[in-house]
Amino acid sequence: MHVERVLAALDQALAVARHRVTLRLGFSRLLPDPWTQRTVSRFEEDTGATVALVRTDDPLQALRRRTVDIAVAR
Repeated sequence: MHVERVLAALDQALAVARHRVTLRLGFSRLLPDPWTQRTVSRFEEDTGATVALVRTDDPLQALRRRTVDIAVAR
């Protein structure tokens, strides 16, 4: 199920965030939904990490190249 994959990715992100000051989140389009900012803000509050939104044409390729730590893809 899609939600389970998203939650697993979030768990991985939390593990990474504990060891990094900034978590680089790659995306091809900024999600205009207020959910995005609420989720990022909550993540930052809960972990003490910061999230840097990284605009990229190919988030998965950026993940492979390690220019982002997590990729949001549709």
